[in-house]
Amino acid sequence: MAYKKYVSFSFDDGLEQDKKIIRILKEYGLRGATFNLNGGLMGQKRAIAYIGEIGFAEKENLELLDKNGRFIKYAPAFRIPSDEIAQVYEDFEVASHGYLHENMKKLNPEMVRQSVEQDIRTLQKLTGKKIRGFAYPFGAVSDEAVEELKKLGIVYARTITAAKDYSLPKDPMHLAPTYWMPQKKTEEALKYFLKAPITQEDQLFYMWGHGYELDFKTENSSWDRFRRICSMIAQSENVICCTNSEIFSDISQ
Repeated sequence: MAYKKYVSFSFDDGLEQDKKIIRILKEYGLRGATFNLNGGLMGQKRAIAYIGEIGFAEKENLELLDKNGRFIKYAPAFRIPSDEIAQVYEDFEVASHGYLHENMKKLNPEMVRQSVEQDIRTLQKLTGKKIRGFAYPFGAVSDEAVEELKKLGIVYARTITAAKDYSLPKDPMHLAPTYWMPQKKTEEALKYFLKAPITQEDQLFYMWGHGYELDFKTENSSWDRFRRICSMIAQSENVICCTNSEIFSDISQ
C-alpha cells in the first residue's frame, strides 16, 4: 500500500483578504484550501486590533485608540458581500462557520441546529455547492453540537486545538489543525514535514488562520511568509494539497 502525505489550508470568516489568498494559491497551482463562511455576516465591515501575531479585539470603529489615547495597530476585517461569494470561491471548498459566528458551547441543541442549518442553506444557495464541512467558531466544541452537525449532514468539523502529531484524524468531527499559521514554528515544521520520508501511515499537515492576520506585517504574519509556505508546498513532489473534504473522501476510498 502506498501511503500519502496531505497538506491543507483552512481560512475563517469570508474576508476580503481571501481574494488575495486565492490569487496566491492559484499562482502556485494549489487548490487545497477550505474557506469557512458565516452566511449572516456577509458584507459586514470591522477592524481587528492586534498585538504581535494576536488579534485581540474586533471593532466597528477603524480609528482604534487604547486606554491611554494612543493609536493601536489594526487590520481591516471586511467580509465579502453575498453577491460576490460564488465568483470568489468558485474553485475552492466552502464550509459552514455558523450563521452568525455563534459560540456553539453557549447554544442549546435547537439553537445549534437553527444556526448551522441556516448557514448551510445560505451557502448552498450562493455557491451551488453541497456544504459538507464545519469550523467551530472560537474553536468551541460540545458533544451536543457534534450530534446536531451530524444530523445536518456535516461529515467533518475543524477545531483549533493543535494536533499532537501528523496522523490523520480518527474522529473527523474533531479535526485538529497541525498549526495556526502565525505560529513561529509553522514554517520550519512544514519544511520538515515535506522533506521527511513517508512513514507507515497517511499523514496530514493542516494550517488554519484568518486573512486579516496576513495584513499584520509581522515576522510570522505576512503575505511574504504565506508566499514562502505556498512555494514550499508547490515545489514538493510527494504531497497532495487537498481541501478538507477531499482528504476524507480519499481516505474512504
